[in-house]
Amino acid sequence: MSPAQIVQLLITFAGIALAIIVFLFGPFELLGNSILALVIFVVAGIAAGFAYARLSGNRTS
Repeated sequence: MSPAQIVQLLITFAGIALAIIVFLFGPFELLGNSILALVIFVVAGIAAGFAYARLSGNRTS
């Protein structure tokens, strides 16, 4: 695996873990925690995509 793929996996797994923790133990009711977990998951996915593109040498203008 390339370093870009490893970083992408680490960011993705960290985002999933954080989203699960917020969903289970978040400060809001079930719906609020669900929405917040979804937002965290989406942001982590976008960050992982940008990190992979940057580290692999592909530029996203």
